[in-house]
Amino acid sequence: MNNIFIKGLSFSYDNNREIFHDLNVSFSGEKIIVLMGASGCGKTTLAKLILGLKRYSGDIFVDELNINNIPTPKRNFAFVDQNIVLYPHMSVFQNIAYPIKNSYSSVEEIHRRVNDIATTLKIDHCLSSKPSQISLGQAQRVAIARALIKKPEIIIFDEPFANLDESTKSDIIHELKRYFSANNCTVIFITHSVDDALMLGDQYYYLDNGEITFSGSQIEFLEFMKNE
Repeated sequence: MNNIFIKGLSFSYDNNREIFHDLNVSFSGEKIIVLMGASGCGKTTLAKLILGLKRYSGDIFVDELNINNIPTPKRNFAFVDQNIVLYPHMSVFQNIAYPIKNSYSSVEEIHRRVNDIATTLKIDHCLSSKPSQISLGQAQRVAIARALIKKPEIIIFDEPFANLDESTKSDIIHELKRYFSANNCTVIFITHSVDDALMLGDQYYYLDNGEITFSGSQIEFLEFMKNE
């Protein structure tokens, strides 16, 4: 089910600027989680702590497993940033396949998985292209496909649609919701856009100065935002 339980989490940067102090929050693996808050409130930092990219005090559990001492490469998690970074010398196919190219999957299995996810995200027609030959919207789909190819238990999106037009964004969100409904992965979607949040989310959280000041359903979230 991949529920996330954060208990007594504290984190400060090297300049002693405290971001979290004794944070306690849980994220359900059965819902698409939306994490909102103003710029600088700690959303991206929290994502990096869950991913294991920074050291912290406290505990993070996935279901009953404490993941504190599990190194990032061994956590079956994925991250999609708003900054699209693709390998320019590789084809779209090679970019998507990169996370599993050294796995024990057979060549046939790798081709099947790449084609399946590319078809889902409607980029199967450009698998032989280089990143410079595709549109920004297609490049974002490639970045998402690369994150999904290893079938992560947890995937975190950090403002992944900031550079996309509304039509492309809507298409990608629709395709992702269908994928998530068919696959068992926990999704955390970080954004400052209420419109994006409403298109994607099931459960909503608001982070303010390192504290969760709201959690609830979409209807409750809309009421909360009226006062923000």
